[in-house]
Amino acid sequence: MSLDFVKGMKQQAEVSIASRKEIVSQQLAQYFIEKGYKVLAKNDPGEVTIYATKGVLGRVGAHMAHLSATVIIVGGLIGTYYGFQEFGVCIEGQTYHIPRGNFDLTIDKFWIDYHENGSVKSYNSTLTVVDGGKSVVTKTISVNDPLVYKGIWFYQSSYGDSWDQVELARVNIKEKGTDKVVKTVDLQWQKEQTVPDLDLKLSVTDFVADFAFNSTEKKVFSKTVEHANPAIRLAVNERSTVQSTPWIFYQFPDLFDIRESKYQFELVGYKPKKFTGLQIAKNPGINIVWTGSTMIVVGITLSSFIFHRRIWIKIIPAPVGVTVFIGGTTHKSQLDFQKEFRKLTDTLRTFQATSS
Repeated sequence: MSLDFVKGMKQQAEVSIASRKEIVSQQLAQYFIEKGYKVLAKNDPGEVTIYATKGVLGRVGAHMAHLSATVIIVGGLIGTYYGFQEFGVCIEGQTYHIPRGNFDLTIDKFWIDYHENGSVKSYNSTLTVVDGGKSVVTKTISVNDPLVYKGIWFYQSSYGDSWDQVELARVNIKEKGTDKVVKTVDLQWQKEQTVPDLDLKLSVTDFVADFAFNSTEKKVFSKTVEHANPAIRLAVNERSTVQSTPWIFYQFPDLFDIRESKYQFELVGYKPKKFTGLQIAKNPGINIVWTGSTMIVVGITLSSFIFHRRIWIKIIPAPVGVTVFIGGTTHKSQLDFQKEFRKLTDTLRTFQATSS
């Protein structure tokens, strides 16, 4: 470091002190150490050179913030090429095979919690992982609290009314001649119920939310997931002689008639079975992305609050005492550094007063 280098600094000063160079250099080194600087000093026969620095993490933080973008991109590319993201609609009580993980997932329970005003508070699913025929983990998931197994994440994503199942169907039984309701029964899904006083056995075998019929395949199906035209298939056993499986429509109660039956059946209400929507994802690059995200936060924080400051000093003997040449620079917060530099030069003059 040459004297011209020190004089060429944007912030530079020259102070004459009536003291010996060893005393001045020791005082300056102690001053910088107390201010949190790291100090290097070299005592040559003709001069003393001092270098003081602090806040180098501010520069490291800036480089870290820039590097974090590369880390995030690398993590994203790994997740794109080696990961996947799917969506599954699952019914309570059903077990589904997860081919990408080679294990099964059972939906033990799904329920919704409500606020007092009736709005949805949260929706939750209790899931059990079955691997190799054994239940290995059970967890209740909710939004932002997923189940993780073999690197596959199961997020609680949505919910809705099933388009092919109901929990309960309410059916009015009416006399054909009088159109009088003689009985109202609540039928559980695919469970036969006996109505002994009417010599009937009824059960709900199928349900479609939006009735449609495929004439080619002779099949009934739900053309949408909306409950636009709901209908149940009712298995009727009357007096053990009349057996029929008509479709009973919610909006068109008199559309079909069982000729041999004494009764007309009317669907007056139903409770659809809820489905839980699960987002199923695997992202092997997620930890790399999180590392990059942490790097950018730490880097920006360091570069915003820590500033790298460097000061060079030459102490050269003069006819009377010594002359101190001082120069400094910072990569940010120039105004604060100017104040600090002025305070340093004022402190140098106190050395002169103290030494004399």
